[in-house]
Amino acid sequence: MKCFIRLIFIVQILFLNPNQFLFPFQNPSFPIQKSDFKDKYSEYFKQGKNFKLQGNYEKSIQCFIKAFNLAQENNDTENEVLSLIQLGVLYWNIGQLDKSFDSYHEALSLAEKGGISKKKEEVLSYLQIYELYQAGKDHRSRR
Repeated sequence: MKCFIRLIFIVQILFLNPNQFLFPFQNPSFPIQKSDFKDKYSEYFKQGKNFKLQGNYEKSIQCFIKAFNLAQENNDTENEVLSLIQLGVLYWNIGQLDKSFDSYHEALSLAEKGGISKKKEEVLSYLQIYELYQAGKDHRSRR
């Protein structure tokens, strides 16, 4: 009889307030599952690359921003860096050099914090190109 009463009590609690018993992976305030995150991130990243190849830079930027935000929400520093590098290239291609520099600078900071030396070197190369471009531009304007 005691087991039956306990069972009824548990069933009542579950039906009266089922949200109280959601598992962490069902709660929307928790980050998405690792496999779901990787799939979603890869989808945004691939879409961004495809739009870039088609010359649709605005849509590509939107995809890489989504990929960056998703990586940031899931504390995936390496994918944050990859997304920022792509954004830097895209902003450069559409002539938004300040945004390009900001993207590269943020990528460098994250790569240094995350110990991602391979990407750090890549970002430093992009920043050197930016600095050389600016130096050439300054030199031409002084003539």
